[in-house]
Amino acid sequence: MGVTEFKFPVVLIYNRVNLHFMNTDKKRLPKIASSEIGLELASLFFLEEAFRYIHDSFLQSVKYDIFEDYVEAHNLGKHSELDEDNPSVLVVDSEWFEEITANAENSGHKLDKKKTVSSVELIGHVVNLAIFVECILNRQLYYMRKSGGIEEQHYVNLDRTEVISKILFVFKDEVLSRKLSVSRIKHLFRLRNQAVHYKDTSTQSISITVEELLGIWQEIHHLLNFTNLGSYEKLDFANGRPTQEQFDRKVNTVTNKWIA
Repeated sequence: MGVTEFKFPVVLIYNRVNLHFMNTDKKRLPKIASSEIGLELASLFFLEEAFRYIHDSFLQSVKYDIFEDYVEAHNLGKHSELDEDNPSVLVVDSEWFEEITANAENSGHKLDKKKTVSSVELIGHVVNLAIFVECILNRQLYYMRKSGGIEEQHYVNLDRTEVISKILFVFKDEVLSRKLSVSRIKHLFRLRNQAVHYKDTSTQSISITVEELLGIWQEIHHLLNFTNLGSYEKLDFANGRPTQEQFDRKVNTVTNKWIA
């Protein structure tokens, strides 16, 4: 029987250690026939993966909340014991934890917007969402190049720059006029940078509140609003997927199920 550690009253379970986003099954990606289609298929793929992971992350957080309430109600329970070296840590049977939280998925329990999320699944969301944003920007730059809006050498140089620099180039007018804010997207990429240099303390250090996540999603929503095709419609391949509506559906599904 496995053993799970958590701090009381803030539950931290350390039984999910596989970084699934690092082992993506390539068979799930359709065969990419061209650069144009490839950018869109990659964007759709990373969008799907990002919200699969945040669903799992929120589910874990709900499980911790349910278990925490149970432990408080039963005066820590007979199946738990204090760690002799650290009295603030409870050692809990993992099977018991799963038994208590078995119905978490359909419990109707909601996460407060001030709730802090910190889990391996969150890392999966951060990495995939950041790649999604970069795919969207690279697609926009590609359209600009193909339509003659940017010279080849400038395009090559931009390809080597940071994501935020690409945003400021592509959406300079929108940023300067304050129609588009990127402060939360910057935060997303700071978290991404921590995640790709994963170490023993990363699961605890890479954390974010639900409210901050909502802010990141809102900025990406606005970013997608400015990636409309406009003058690129003459390009036969430019169908603009994933759309702002597709992104919003992912956000709404998660928020309606898990966020108070």
